[in-house]
Parts: sequence; structure tokens; C-alpha cells
Amino acid sequence: VGNTMKPVSGTKAVSTTNDLMKSLVLSGLFHYLNNEVMYLALSNVHPVTLAVGNTMKRVFIMVASVLVFRNPVSLQAGIGSAIGISGVFLYSLTKQYYEKIEAAAAAAAKAKPGRRGRGRK
Repeated sequence: VGNTMKPVSGTKAVSTTNDLMKSLVLSGLFHYLNNEVMYLALSNVHPVTLAVGNTMKRVFIMVASVLVFRNPVSLQAGIGSAIGISGVFLYSLTKQYYEKIEAAAAAAAKAKPGRRGRGRK
């Protein structure tokens, strides 16, 4: 069995050790930057929201791969993407619903005058 991998049309394969080293350094740099951005995002966003965003990112990459590179999609991958997109959609709806409830409760608590009477004797 020979090497059946072919470079993507319009790209060239890494041909020298120098090109390989550049590719490895760039790959490592981008991986580091991705982790740094995720760490910064985690300090500003709820962990569940970040996890949902990461799931959506993976689905987006898969859809972009299908559109740009014309990669075939298996039934299993299609079902997984549909579940991922549906989960993100349901999470967004649920989050909006509970944010409205919290805002209404906060407004009701703010509008309600405090009872500052004398205690029982």
C-alpha cells in the first residue's frame, strides 16, 4: 500500500526540513495563541457558555470544510452536526429565558418597598 494522500489543489506539500520547521513553529504558535485566547475568554464568560461556543466552533469548521474543500459528509457526521447546532440553539433560548426571569425578579425586588417597622416586643 503506497502513499495515497494528495495535497489539496492549489497548495504545495512541505518539501524541505526548513519548511517543516517553519510549519511546526507556526502550528505551535497558533495553538498557544488559541489557548491564551480561551484562557482570557474563560475569565469573562461562564464556562458553560465557553464550552457551547467551542462546540459551535467545531461544527462551523466542519461546515466550512464541506463548503470549501467539498469534503463528503457521512451520516454520522451530519447527525453530530445537527445535534451540536440544536444544542447551541436550545442553550441560547434557555439562557435568554432565565435572564429575563432574573431581570424581572431584580426589577420586582427593586420596586418593592422595604418593610422597616418596629420589631415585635
